[in-house]
Amino acid sequence: MKSSNPTLIFIPRMIATFVATVVRMIAVAILQCIKLFNRVVIGWIGSISIMIGGLIYFFRTHPAQIDTFSKVLSNGLLLFLFTAFIIGGLVKK
Repeated sequence: MKSSNPTLIFIPRMIATFVATVVRMIAVAILQCIKLFNRVVIGWIGSISIMIGGLIYFFRTHPAQIDTFSKVLSNGLLLFLFTAFIIGGLVKK
């Protein structure tokens, strides 16, 4: 993508990863005859799809906010993962 700021590619990668995961999950379910039409699967996929759709809608209506939101989200997720590993290690100790 040749971005001058690495955080700018975070949101498009997150959306592409989500779409690829859903497509692969559907393909595996078809090949293995797994029923996807139950409340739990529909609830999880539906709620995450609504969140991703809302995110896309927000960025379509406010394109100036993409840079700031991407920076905050990516740095916040990194901080959360680091903190979760530290707390998990302390709890297991």
